[in-house]
Amino acid sequence: MSFVNSFQSLVLMQRYSAKTMTTSNILQLLIPLREIEHLTELEVGEVFVSRTYRTSALKRPMPLLNFCAKQLLAVGLVWMVGMIPIGRWMEGNYGPIDENSQVFVAINSSIDLTVITGWNLYMWRRQKRIKTLLRLLDEVDQFNRIIQSVNVVKELSVAKGDMDSPDSEVMRVLQLTRQSLLAGLQVDRLLRAYQDSHPIQRSFVQEIETNLADLQELRTHRELDDYGQLLHQACQIGTSVYQELQSLSKF
Repeated sequence: MSFVNSFQSLVLMQRYSAKTMTTSNILQLLIPLREIEHLTELEVGEVFVSRTYRTSALKRPMPLLNFCAKQLLAVGLVWMVGMIPIGRWMEGNYGPIDENSQVFVAINSSIDLTVITGWNLYMWRRQKRIKTLLRLLDEVDQFNRIIQSVNVVKELSVAKGDMDSPDSEVMRVLQLTRQSLLAGLQVDRLLRAYQDSHPIQRSFVQEIETNLADLQELRTHRELDDYGQLLHQACQIGTSVYQELQSLSKF
């Protein structure tokens, strides 16, 4: 399938998915990891993405703890793997290990440090190659938090007897934002797969511009109600995705 055909299929898919959402299934707007992996064709986790890590995730305590634990585990594994061959080499050249424990520790530690440093350097360079994807994933996380917040507002309204659920305007903003995010993820994948092909069609960027204008207008109408701040955040996400797609289209 050509780049253009893949791109056109993407646009049609996003338009269809947006039409199937209603106010009764607000949580279905969440973008799960399995859907992200399907769109990007990469292994995506909370901390690690395609043999690299998400710097933004390390700003939170639990992901940072997870990252540090895996680093320590890697250090331990490299140490254990190197013990036997290094020990045998030392016994053949320096005599019993007990008599040369300091040398053994120094050599094994040096190898351990070199391997771990090399692996982290590789992940850092890999991070630079998929920086657009990593930024889009941050926006997906923010969008999912907005969906959860909208659902909380809805549940609180029901608990108070207001029966105030997200109306069509709120759902339209969220659907447009979701559509832009999914499009951004797959466009990023297409450009990584077809690096020597044509850039993103200008018509699609113009369509995103139109969506942003609609988002801004809808946000203005709802600034003072319970959903106003959440819609403002959704508009910011749409703007960020648009800017990412614009930067990609230049290459």
